[in-house]
Amino acid sequence: MTPINDDYTVKVGIVSNAHAARHHEDYIQPIEHVMWLESEANVAKAGDLPSATPVHNLFDGIITFTQVFTKDDWIKKNFNFNE
Repeated sequence: MTPINDDYTVKVGIVSNAHAARHHEDYIQPIEHVMWLESEANVAKAGDLPSATPVHNLFDGIITFTQVFTKDDWIKKNFNFNE
């Protein structure tokens, strides 16, 4: 993630009231690994991109009432509802 300036870091999340255990397959799973790429190329999968192409998570986490889906350590630490 790129800091906005020296004082702030912005994280993007999706907060939902969807019950993750019941609706994970329908609502969460299709978007939990969405990536944003910086490329003019018209490709269908990341493997077709040149290896130096910047790729970013579209968002840092999905937070639902029952489960958190994230690869971001700060979100894991601060939104761990199981402890």
